[in-house]
Amino acid sequence: PSRQLQLTRAMSKVYDIEQGQEVAMALGRFLIERGYHFETITPESHKRILKRHTQMKEKKPITLRDIFGWNYPFTKDEATTAGLDLSMFEDLLRVGIFQGADQGNTHYKSRLRFSSGSALSSNWQASRAGFISHTTPKLYVHSSFPTEEEDAIFFGPDTYRYIEFVRSVAERIKNPLRRVLDIGAGSGAGGLFFSETAEHVTLTDITEKPLRFVQFNAALNKRHAKITTIKSDIMKSVPKDARFDFIMSNPPYMIDDDATESGGRTYRHGGGRYGTELSMNIVKEAVEHLNEDGGCMALYTGVPIVEGEDIFLTDLKKEYQDRPDLSIDYREIDVDVWGEELSTPLYEKIERISVVGVTITKNK
Repeated sequence: PSRQLQLTRAMSKVYDIEQGQEVAMALGRFLIERGYHFETITPESHKRILKRHTQMKEKKPITLRDIFGWNYPFTKDEATTAGLDLSMFEDLLRVGIFQGADQGNTHYKSRLRFSSGSALSSNWQASRAGFISHTTPKLYVHSSFPTEEEDAIFFGPDTYRYIEFVRSVAERIKNPLRRVLDIGAGSGAGGLFFSETAEHVTLTDITEKPLRFVQFNAALNKRHAKITTIKSDIMKSVPKDARFDFIMSNPPYMIDDDATESGGRTYRHGGGRYGTELSMNIVKEAVEHLNEDGGCMALYTGVPIVEGEDIFLTDLKKEYQDRPDLSIDYREIDVDVWGEELSTPLYEKIERISVVGVTITKNK
């Protein structure tokens, strides 16, 4: 087996950031100081890069991006040559962030990845002023590649598109965004984007592990002063009388090929026949918590197209056709994503997966 395959088999569980928080924080700050920058791509593209790396006849020197972005296997000498001093290497190994990739422990892999936040709005910051005039969080920590475990913390192109979508929606809102809610926060990229300008940001997720990643990313980027995290199945643990000026969500929307009795991978499985159940449930629960004075919700999700029909849009129209108190804007962001899924049995009746942005505003 290839070195990368050996490594993948050796990786058993998602790393919990709580295990070595101080060491991970020191690493994150070190990477920021070193000007580390990495944009995370799709899993399929990532596989191609890894394959290219294993097939290279002449290996180039391993870099910090290779270790903490591409998740290449590396030796102790390669890590120190890339810029890690010996004491940091030993600390990362001690707390389990670095793990042996083979029986002899001659190669290692990072169980955490770091992705840049600056790509989320850099173009916009350079050309617009007013609504969010601050620096975007520099780095987000999340699970290593491949994200195959059910509780993996995912970060990727959907994250970048999601932030751009909610930013564009929020920019059009005239009322100040005092109270913001991020449902299913994952790494925290959505809510933390607004954490400098909003008075307070609440981030929820269904389990504790992603919330620990949220808290870590907030602290790493010095955004922890105005945030609250709540373990909640959608809105069930959020106070019933809580009202928000802006609610955002980027829920799982796939039909997971590893969906089992445990429910599949939490970050990926959207539930229901076509993966849209969770998105619909989020809308149903969240709209009742919108501020009566023009509160707005922005949902970024994927939808299955079956014989030309958008299944999610059809269900949304049925549910809200008699709600004059709500205005709904529905737009397609990307007509074709995750195309590799169409060759799997679960998607045999689906012709494409589209990404949409849904904006729901409470009429005054």
